[in-house]
Amino acid sequence: MKTRLNHITLLALFAASTLVNAQDGNKEDFVPTGKGWRMIQGSEQGNVPLAFAWGVKSDAKDAIKKEEDGSAYTELDERTNYIVNLESGEILGKTEGQHGCDLDHENGRSTHHRAVWSERGDYAVQIEMGDKMNGIAAWVYHVDDDLTKASKGAEVLDTAGKAVEAKLKAAGMLKKTPWEDYITHLHDVHVVRRGSGSVLIVGLDGDGIDGSSFDSTVTFKLSPSKDGAAPKLVLQGVEMHK
Repeated sequence: MKTRLNHITLLALFAASTLVNAQDGNKEDFVPTGKGWRMIQGSEQGNVPLAFAWGVKSDAKDAIKKEEDGSAYTELDERTNYIVNLESGEILGKTEGQHGCDLDHENGRSTHHRAVWSERGDYAVQIEMGDKMNGIAAWVYHVDDDLTKASKGAEVLDTAGKAVEAKLKAAGMLKKTPWEDYITHLHDVHVVRRGSGSVLIVGLDGDGIDGSSFDSTVTFKLSPSKDGAAPKLVLQGVEMHK
């Protein structure tokens, strides 16, 4: 905890410097960058110098293009995302996301990016949003205390779906509409502190092909794994709302 809090003052200085640059140049001049990455605007943690970033592996000269507002993007399908340390410029780990723009949305594309962080910055969730701003994929990552390494991602949508499916099946609510006939989405994703640990809280709704629907809240206890493996999600409860 002490290590993370020591970074708050440094982050404030970094942010102040960024604002000065923003007044003097175009947007492309003050988007934080590092070796092989550009920050996704809006993805900063807030208390510690962490953010999500996008990179382009290809050496093609036209790999990076610019919007009218100056923000950079790529039309290439070969894209990768990272968790980065804005202070050191280091890449902490690769994520499962494939967002390819400075901004948290991409003009002309049907998907968007959303970042959710724990207050301490020890957990981060990357969410891919569909054209109706529904969460269509998500992964949660753990960042070590030294802010030098991010773990592999633990898949969220299917994991939450299995918990809800079991709840509905136990209540006899899947006899009319089987689980495979539902299209599910995530919403209201949060990582919060409970006691000495953290929990991941996600909303999961489903629409059946026969017009049936449900909404639920699923809670998992989070715990880091060793050697950079994905964090563990231990189910704590499922609450059905309709």
